[in-house]
Amino acid sequence: MKAAEAAREILSQVTELTEMPTSAQDIIARLHALRSRLVEPLHRFLVQRPQFAQAAQELMALLRAVEEYVLCYEAEPDKRSPRRAEIERLKVLLRRSLLPQGDKELEVQELLADVRRWQWRMRVDEDGRIVFATPAGASMPAKGEIAQKVGPEVIEQATRAQRPYSDAARPRDKRGEPGGLVRVRGAKRLIVVGDLHGRYDNLESILRDRDNLASIIAGETHLVFTGDAVHPPSSLYNDDAAYEDSFAVMLLIMTLKAENPDTIHYIIGNHDNSHVGGEMAGRGEVRQNEAFERFITKKFGPGVLARYKEFVARAPVAVKVNLGSAHLLLVHATVPRNVRHDSALTDIFIWGRKSKMMQEILWSRQYSDEVLDHVREGMGVRLVVSGHTTPSPAHMARYGLEIIEPPVFAHYHNWHLIVNAQNNTFGYLHLDLTQEMPEQVTQLRAPGGRSAFRIIRRRGATPISLQG
Repeated sequence: MKAAEAAREILSQVTELTEMPTSAQDIIARLHALRSRLVEPLHRFLVQRPQFAQAAQELMALLRAVEEYVLCYEAEPDKRSPRRAEIERLKVLLRRSLLPQGDKELEVQELLADVRRWQWRMRVDEDGRIVFATPAGASMPAKGEIAQKVGPEVIEQATRAQRPYSDAARPRDKRGEPGGLVRVRGAKRLIVVGDLHGRYDNLESILRDRDNLASIIAGETHLVFTGDAVHPPSSLYNDDAAYEDSFAVMLLIMTLKAENPDTIHYIIGNHDNSHVGGEMAGRGEVRQNEAFERFITKKFGPGVLARYKEFVARAPVAVKVNLGSAHLLLVHATVPRNVRHDSALTDIFIWGRKSKMMQEILWSRQYSDEVLDHVREGMGVRLVVSGHTTPSPAHMARYGLEIIEPPVFAHYHNWHLIVNAQNNTFGYLHLDLTQEMPEQVTQLRAPGGRSAFRIIRRRGATPISLQG
């Protein structure tokens, strides 16, 4: 869309909004969408050009006038007329500033490519907590405060802000829909975070560790979540506070991905899939998918739940990362036995959310050397990384795993690595992608030649029982 077209569309939409025979709530929703879709991108375009500085001020003044009109729409009807007059005055000024004399230049210059992108601004507060703020002033508070300080429009904007992958990065399936596999090429650094299960504090610690967040924001590092960021790690934690933590984790991930759509990747797990038509997920007798949906609906309304499900439904099931002459494959649980080529994962959604292949990639713990032979030959994959299974002594005996560091890292026959981040001792995989991939997962290295297995131990936290 060209800048002049955006200006005309804004003026037209403002006229329509001020004449809408509907509730103030409906007008606010439309105005919020208009701001993120057109007003903010046009304003950024104008402020970068000194000759349009006055127009930039008039544009934002017009937006504020419409907001004030909406606020008094039902509460103070007697103020409608003067507010409406101010809107009309500012429309005239903006039209004079932009369209008659500015058409020639504005028509030949495109708006920034991210015209649909909601601009999330990140900062770290005085206590070292991560805070996300939108141009409208909404913020992402620390764990435990989100239900009081974040309104439904924030998560709705975070979902709307998600930009699709290019077809090269995420090939389309046979139906022409975005497929289940994302490809990462040319990256220099990779961070992999395993199951979080609502541990907002652990995610904050990982992002703040070393220079991770700065490197991610700068686009220098790819960040992959292997799914199951939601639902408490034990049936002992089955209250609103636990589900609020899950909500906070997902909102943080969604806002990060909105800001960094090409370098942050969320792979769905079995707990995620349960919200979009997959098998029920829970702990013990607790159906956590149902409990989480009840919490979101009660606290934030059905619109927020719908937006959350939309994010999950759009997420892939695998990420294939180029590392030297070979590839690393990231999934939630295991690689399905009948995967021979990339196309099998690309087309996985065609068969449905409860298909055998989905069951294996999201639920299975049947690790097999035969699978490695298949993916090595057909996909060029040398090593696999997943979450799903907690690296505990019990699981070591049951599934044939070798523990690297309980309950954070384990491996199966040195080619399938398992990563976990849901306990008080947690961590992440940190890879230097500029080096040739080793033959064994225990030989993986971080930048500078350090070990790729980053471990963080939390002091003074209440222990959480290990569950699969």
